[in-house]
Amino acid sequence: GRYIATAGEDTTVRLWDAGTGDELVLFTGHTEAVNAVVFSQDGRYLLTGSDDTTARMWNIATGQESRIFKGHAREVLSVAFTPTLEYIVTGSDSNARMFSVVTGLEFRQFTGHADRVRSVAVSPDGRFLLTASSDRTARLWDIKTAQQVRLFSGHTDLIRSAAFSADGTTVLTGS
Repeated sequence: GRYIATAGEDTTVRLWDAGTGDELVLFTGHTEAVNAVVFSQDGRYLLTGSDDTTARMWNIATGQESRIFKGHAREVLSVAFTPTLEYIVTGSDSNARMFSVVTGLEFRQFTGHADRVRSVAVSPDGRFLLTASSDRTARLWDIKTAQQVRLFSGHTDLIRSAAFSADGTTVLTGS
């Protein structure tokens, strides 16, 4: 609750003091619009996704880029940390990708959507990944096996957001 992070078309990410409204840090490095930004669970890092096809992890204390994650052919529309902060997940193309925070290398892919993955969410226990797509479906995946566990269909428009409830027993999607 101490910080607010914003990102946008100007390729930058900004960290603000939630109490005063003062800008604290300007993060630069993306070369195109930034579509997504999320805090790590411990509040030490930001993760961003951009039209430049990369995700980037930033150290909040130093304002420096900690890691670049590459592998998508199109813009990165959504990003998430796993609860252990060992991996990050990105949504783009028609798949989601999991990368090692330590090496920056792709660790696993979650494929099955027919269109762009617009939102990714990791369950609070780290066992499941939820993806939501322009193909009007959401999919629940087993993170360890990358196997689809459940398909959610019925939306009549693209799905823009997906989330888990705090206890991990419910998934939410929005279109």
